[in-house]
Amino acid sequence: MTIICGTDFSEPAARAVTAAAHLARFLKQPLELVHVLDLHGAEAVLGTAGEARVKTFFEGERAQRLEQLQAEARRVAPISASTETSVVTGRADQALVQHATNTKAEVIVVAAVGARGDTLWRLGSTADRVAQSARTPVIVVRDESPIRVWTSGERPMRVAVGVDFTPTSDAALKWAASLTAHGPIELIAIHVFVPPAVRERTLDGEAERLLAERLKARMAEHAGGQKVELNLVSGLGRPADHIEQVLKSERADLLVVGTHQRTGVGRLWTGSVSHDAIVRTSTNVAVVPTV
Repeated sequence: MTIICGTDFSEPAARAVTAAAHLARFLKQPLELVHVLDLHGAEAVLGTAGEARVKTFFEGERAQRLEQLQAEARRVAPISASTETSVVTGRADQALVQHATNTKAEVIVVAAVGARGDTLWRLGSTADRVAQSARTPVIVVRDESPIRVWTSGERPMRVAVGVDFTPTSDAALKWAASLTAHGPIELIAIHVFVPPAVRERTLDGEAERLLAERLKARMAEHAGGQKVELNLVSGLGRPADHIEQVLKSERADLLVVGTHQRTGVGRLWTGSVSHDAIVRTSTNVAVVPTV
């Protein structure tokens, strides 16, 4: 198994590479840095110039990107000595996911925001598209320091998991609990619900108690015997906005969510907590598919 880290050589991507190197060393897994060379536009422009010119341009770009990858590998060599480099071609998200599938990667690591910056581009970011299509967990990095601190043994990592009554939630909790096999983890479960009496501005305490009991029973089936602190949050609007408040109050280092891997119209119609978590929360996010 391998840890794959995609990079576009931006500053956020460098943080993701550093985090991936710490994880690779800690988990005793090889690390592979991957850059996707998307020459779709270049091929369209240069196509009229002849196949030889397109090929020359293509090879020159590949050589330059490979040199940059090797420089990144040398930078993190003191952390993770076993680092491979690969330049693949295609659309950034599709090619990265396919490469991870081909190499049977353990996890994919990407930056929350790439070279296009912290703009509306986030709404359709490569990180989001990778998370919605990968068949392996994807860690979206904003800050490498919590991962570095955990892997160095300085303190436990506080991991929050979005939970409900779906198989996607079960997969997320199971994956988060599996991290305890590698180092100390403090697990926090977050469930956002709309109380039946929200229109009357009152809460049904008995209904909330029963909800907590049902959630705890379900979590016990998938938490691998690990202790999990449950946070029930009532409110309207996007669940990710309420989750963000808990992440801040609990000083969480990582948010783990499952994904239905909805795209396009399906996402617009039903929403996507994993998409909103990547876009709207301030922590590192791990998106776990149901496989």
